[in-house]
Amino acid sequence: MSIKVMTWAWEQELPPLTKLVLMAIADHCDDEGYAWPGIKGISKKCGVAHRTVQRQVEELQAKGILKVEARQRPDGSSSSNGYTVVLNQGVSESHPPMSESHPGVTEVTSLGDSGDTPLTVIEPSCETTTTKPLTLLELFNEPEWLKTLADVVRPDQKQVIRIRKWARNHDEAVLNRVAYSVAEMWEIYKTKNKSIYATFMNWVRMEEARVEERGKPAPVLPRSQQDRYGAEAYIQKQGIHPNSEEANQIRREWSNG
Repeated sequence: MSIKVMTWAWEQELPPLTKLVLMAIADHCDDEGYAWPGIKGISKKCGVAHRTVQRQVEELQAKGILKVEARQRPDGSSSSNGYTVVLNQGVSESHPPMSESHPGVTEVTSLGDSGDTPLTVIEPSCETTTTKPLTLLELFNEPEWLKTLADVVRPDQKQVIRIRKWARNHDEAVLNRVAYSVAEMWEIYKTKNKSIYATFMNWVRMEEARVEERGKPAPVLPRSQQDRYGAEAYIQKQGIHPNSEEANQIRREWSNG
């Protein structure tokens, strides 16, 4: 996944379903805007029928946002189409011919992608980061903690992707709790902290450390301390004055076992 292409796709003003299909294709793209996911893979990501994906691809082609090239394997069988996301509406050049960029796959001239096209998928194998890319579900479903922070300072798309990946390893309840605190206190803290999201991440780590500390079992008291606390509890329960001789006698008895 290319963050550059995903960011550009996210910023396009399109109908929801058309934008969803564009995002699904962009999720596979390299930095040149090129990818070759199969229709089956796109429809699964978007949760829509194959034909619906094909209609949205045609819509993106008509708008000049997407270029499509049919591909064939050396044995003549059809493969998944190649897609070029035309960044900035024509500023980006088309990807090099398939025969040059992907040896072993020959280019054909037809741009059709009918419902009878075999759905064999050749997925791209490289990613631009070592972290698993965000799913479309993660991109389109904004969690409560992010909404809370975004109401204070709206993040750009790079920040969204970075912090959503980071948040995968943290408890949702902690994220929500800390987000409320940061949002409430940001007017005070923003004079010393440049980024609300960096502050949020630091506070989450501190809160997790506190939760972990609270979850540790209480240390076992030495026998002498157990006796002393037990004696004091007994004295208080019996309503005996702590400075009385009776109280002192009880303490001596508890200490002697």
